[in-house]
Amino acid sequence: MRKLGTLEVGAVGLGTMGMGGSYGPADESESVHAIHRALDLGVTLLDTADFYGGGSSEEIVGRALQGRRAQAVLATRTGSVRGPGGMGIDGGPAHIRRADLRFQGENLTRNQALAAAVAELAAAKGVTPAQLALAWVLSRGEDVVTIPGTRRASRVAENASAAGLALTPGEAEALEAPGTASGERYPEFLMSTIDRD
Repeated sequence: MRKLGTLEVGAVGLGTMGMGGSYGPADESESVHAIHRALDLGVTLLDTADFYGGGSSEEIVGRALQGRRAQAVLATRTGSVRGPGGMGIDGGPAHIRRADLRFQGENLTRNQALAAAVAELAAAKGVTPAQLALAWVLSRGEDVVTIPGTRRASRVAENASAAGLALTPGEAEALEAPGTASGERYPEFLMSTIDRD
């Protein structure tokens, strides 16, 4: 468990954006199963928002927590809306690849090389690249938690196991050696809206 202010939560949380259909068709049964599996594994921090899937993500989380509410800490953002004339941002994978400057031109080539280096390190350790990345983030401090999103129970278990991965100093150094991602994550008009402090 890790302490975030006055909250005590598991090192790995669960993002629920995809459960509401933000990245493809929603499967409520699988999403509820994923949340139950998360709670069973000690994943206690659930991230949701009223605009995930037009509110359906929060409804699914609510149904999944019936009888188990005391086991979870909910993180949510409110006040955002999607719809005609609303936010109008498409968070689907195809749109993100087109809009994210890290997936364009030379940035894409450089970032694919970084991803290949991470995949090689992960294979040598016998874990997935996602597990290795989560373990690296968690190694940044005891006041750091991760909130990977998924709607599949198998991925919840895979992600949760990253909390038990210890990186050697050499592994941490190897992960940092290739450098940082090439290119801004968002176009300039969106970067100006991000609090970078």
